Amino acid sequence: MTENPGLPYDLLARTAGYRWWRPLLGLVLFAALGLIALVLATTLAQYLALLVDGRTAGDALTLLADESAVRAATEANPGMTELSLFLPLAAVLPAALLAARLSRSGPLGSVGGRLRWSWLGECLATALLLWIVAQVAVVLLSPVPEGQEAAEFPGWPAFGAVAAIAVLVVPLQCAAEEYVFRGLLLRTLSSWFRLPWVGILVTSAGFLSLHGYTDPIAWAFLVTLAIAGCWLTIRTGGLEAVIAMHVMNNSLAVLASGLGGDSDFEQAGEVPPGSVLPIVLAILGYAWWIDRRAARRELATTPDGRVPVTALGLRPPDWAGARHDRLPARRP
Repeated sequence: MTENPGLPYDLLARTAGYRWWRPLLGLVLFAALGLIALVLATTLAQYLALLVDGRTAGDALTLLADESAVRAATEANPGMTELSLFLPLAAVLPAALLAARLSRSGPLGSVGGRLRWSWLGECLATALLLWIVAQVAVVLLSPVPEGQEAAEFPGWPAFGAVAAIAVLVVPLQCAAEEYVFRGLLLRTLSSWFRLPWVGILVTSAGFLSLHGYTDPIAWAFLVTLAIAGCWLTIRTGGLEAVIAMHVMNNSLAVLASGLGGDSDFEQAGEVPPGSVLPIVLAILGYAWWIDRRAARRELATTPDGRVPVTALGLRPPDWAGARHDRLPARRP
């Protein structure tokens, strides 16, 4: 018998030794460790950009303090542009894992204590098929404006660098964001408020603020992705489904931009509805199908196995009358 039997994913921090301040300590630890990781990874990406730009190792170290030189070197190579965007975010993943461990918030991968790799593989395959269809629809619904030249293939060396980032770095960036928002932050808020939708709405707002989009159409896409991700995490008992969805969304977007030689992910300004609607529909269709697949596989939603979770309340059907007995008592 586990020390938190019957508890859904977002309440796994409520163990027998739960204290209200431990999840808070986890957030403080994550902020400190994550900041260090961000700074180190950003510096590394800038250094590599200078090296790729033809600088010697010594000159690259010296030029790290020259903002204009770093920007020029980064923008000169599409692969380095992508690396500077995604590597710093990927670097915070160990910080989230360590913070959760030290604050006794429980394993973040799944209710089973780790990522369920066969389930992750199925989710990746499903997301790949849906997002390929969605990307084709985006192309068809977003024709090149009259008077604007169509993007040209930049050549295999440039595209190869972007593709390498899409395959090797972007999945880690997506996993890091999921471990932070749908993992550490969702579990912290649920441990305090016990109601899943408080954590879902707050973490979704935080996820939206992380991006620089200014168009409400883009906001709708990000909020849909965030809420669907939280919903799937609790309904399936782990982060696998949302990681797969996030990876395919970002990696295919990076590959598509690389095909046209465009590595600038400008988030300000208007976003054409045709570039968002297919992706939103893909998210909703993916959530529906993956939820059904998890039920058919009888995927565990608690450490003790599968306990049905309602679609709206995201708790077992009898939770309302028994939640205080199910949750370990607060200790002074």
